[in-house]
Amino acid sequence: MTAVPARHLAPSALTLLVGACGVHYERTGIAPLPAGPGIELAVVQVYESLPLHYYGLRHTLACRSPQTAAKAANRSDGLDPGWVAVGQLPGVPGHRPGRAVREKGLADAAAAAAAALAAGDGWIAWRKRVLRVSVDSCSSFAEFVPWRSLPPGDIEPAPRPDFCRPEVDCRHFDFEGGREASFPEITVQRLPGEPAKWRIGAVVRSAALRDGRARRVTSDDLGATWRVESAGP
Repeated sequence: MTAVPARHLAPSALTLLVGACGVHYERTGIAPLPAGPGIELAVVQVYESLPLHYYGLRHTLACRSPQTAAKAANRSDGLDPGWVAVGQLPGVPGHRPGRAVREKGLADAAAAAAAALAAGDGWIAWRKRVLRVSVDSCSSFAEFVPWRSLPPGDIEPAPRPDFCRPEVDCRHFDFEGGREASFPEITVQRLPGEPAKWRIGAVVRSAALRDGRARRVTSDDLGATWRVESAGP
């Protein structure tokens, strides 16, 4: 397991008051995760107090490497400079949760993060609801967001809340409530030539797909565009 030095992520070091409305973020725990050469991974737990809106624990999978050294801090996620958020994990609602609740929440989030990660030779991927692939040690990510990247004709729309209007983007509701996308197969291939180019491929499954068939998606430009084709049943 890759250790996260205390000088970089000290839970007691980050207690923040933001603005004058009582918004409060406090880092309450860190769980290092195994990682490949040259990177560090950790689940960071933050207690979030948003008066009249939400009280509870939030969990973020974070990554650090020499390539992310210039990244700015993300205070609401509890991340110091040099760390970047990879994905969000299930939270635990509740006002000022005790130690046992915090520890269980962090352990559950670490297990969920491990299940959501995939890695290969020179790449790492997050595959929970969306696909995010990095080939440069977390400095940048190619993204496949199902409700934005799939052709509208491939998606069976879900019922929308009343507040959804033409000017409000509610497409993400098509991939919630048991319709979340999964990515059981991911391939990352470096293409010949310089500068380096990569081909990223994945199989996408979701109950939101209109014909019930999986899709195979491919990008040769780090997620700027995606080719979509049927992948069979």
